Amino acid sequence: MPKVKARRKRGLGGPAGDLPLVPCAQTLLRWNLLRMAKLGDGASALQAVPAVLRPLVLMRSGAHIQAIERAQDAEDVIALAAEALGAAEQTWHVRLRQFGPPVVPLLAHALRQSPVLHGERRNLFVEHLVSAFYWFGDSAAAALLGCLDTLDDYGKSLSCVVLGLLRYKPAAGRLWDFLNHARAACKDPERLYVGPLWGLIDLNDARAADAIASLLGAGKWFYELPDFVALAGDLRCVEPVLMALAVDSSQEEHQNLMMALACIM
Repeated sequence: MPKVKARRKRGLGGPAGDLPLVPCAQTLLRWNLLRMAKLGDGASALQAVPAVLRPLVLMRSGAHIQAIERAQDAEDVIALAAEALGAAEQTWHVRLRQFGPPVVPLLAHALRQSPVLHGERRNLFVEHLVSAFYWFGDSAAAALLGCLDTLDDYGKSLSCVVLGLLRYKPAAGRLWDFLNHARAACKDPERLYVGPLWGLIDLNDARAADAIASLLGAGKWFYELPDFVALAGDLRCVEPVLMALAVDSSQEEHQNLMMALACIM
């Protein structure tokens, strides 16, 4: 479970930077899907909430939960994607899964229409729709891959995470191409390259190691990098990680880097 705590880190062998080391949206989406998968199909939205906090959760999300539970069909549930906030998100996914694989074409159609939305509402809509493909296997992966060209870069990056979790190897080439595009075109705070990197790692694609070594060599540093090194790094990562250990770092950062080195060696 990623720790959502702002930290700052010196660049690898360079001056202190201003980039806060917190997990990005792609990492949180991946973690949230794995968390919900562990809870299972019938999990209540309030199942993991301590009893003392449930009245507060219901006050904030109760209306959204009720609207999702009362939705008559899959189209109605999909239309409420942007309302699935807080505890209501779990309810939305549980309801959608009840419709089974036939919901996939509806998800794909809604996702292709998402560019007509604007601002934060579009981002929420895309985040939830993309993550919903995870529940329906290879046919859903193929449908999601078919939607990529209609999405903006943020939607593509999220889709890469889901395609990796679904172990959909036909998508590997598209993930690699988008990774290179994201590194060249996107600003560092957006970290859109994290999505395709997660995807390539989950696909056990050897090119993930190339990308990780390249990011380290370029002095990039971000929250997920020690985990990426541990999961898919190779000997090319050893020297830049040792350089990072040589500069000031917190005890937690030092431990993460040492664990990454141990996984490589």
